[in-house]
Amino acid sequence: MLAGAVATQFATVFGIWFRGFGLPQLNWPVANGELILGLPATAAPTATTYFVGEISHFTDGVFFALLFALLFHPFVPLRNTLLGNLIKGLLYGTVLAIISAAWWVPAVYVPHHAGFLSTSLGWKLTFGIFLWHWIYGYFLGTVYCPQPQDR
Repeated sequence: MLAGAVATQFATVFGIWFRGFGLPQLNWPVANGELILGLPATAAPTATTYFVGEISHFTDGVFFALLFALLFHPFVPLRNTLLGNLIKGLLYGTVLAIISAAWWVPAVYVPHHAGFLSTSLGWKLTFGIFLWHWIYGYFLGTVYCPQPQDR
């Protein structure tokens, strides 16, 4: 749960900072808040929108970290070394990014045809989705880092 909290917090902050790197801002807390509160994406974000969305977003991040630790991590045939766990985290982030770009963003956030992996919305958005999830996976794999089992 700690790894999920750390990974979610760092990835969220980086997603909000993406604009400074020439990428679209990925402010998932605001996007989730708009969905939960039934607001149009064009509405000006408020503190309420952000905090309602952040609670949902943070809960999702911790939940997906538990799925990583319990269902994904044990079945990837890599040793539980720092590098092995990091690769597992990045692979998991890639799986989540594919789901996000292929289904979640087009079906929920942009309710029209967004193209393969949301590429019709621009390559920077697709890259940002993957980068965001790789940041999440990086911190997930380095914070949740069980040691190799003795033979």
